[in-house]
Amino acid sequence: VDQYLAIRIRAEGDVEVQAIANGRALGQPKRVTSAKEFARVEIPLEGKAAWKGTIELLEVTLSGNPGTEVEVDSITVQRTR
Repeated sequence: VDQYLAIRIRAEGDVEVQAIANGRALGQPKRVTSAKEFARVEIPLEGKAAWKGTIELLEVTLSGNPGTEVEVDSITVQRTR
């Protein structure tokens, strides 16, 4: 079972991260504060799925001040076995 989408990210300014699956938002945006170290953003999937079956399209949108540098290290799905 898919538990959550995990995004490792860092930014030079505060940003909001929004994940969208098949055109539907996966909950509320998550805030990432400015830092040199990577932060782990977890977006719950279990019980809140915006789709049935397979995700055909996954979008991740970032909102912040223009010119804010952002680095995404990885995007993974955490599953139970």
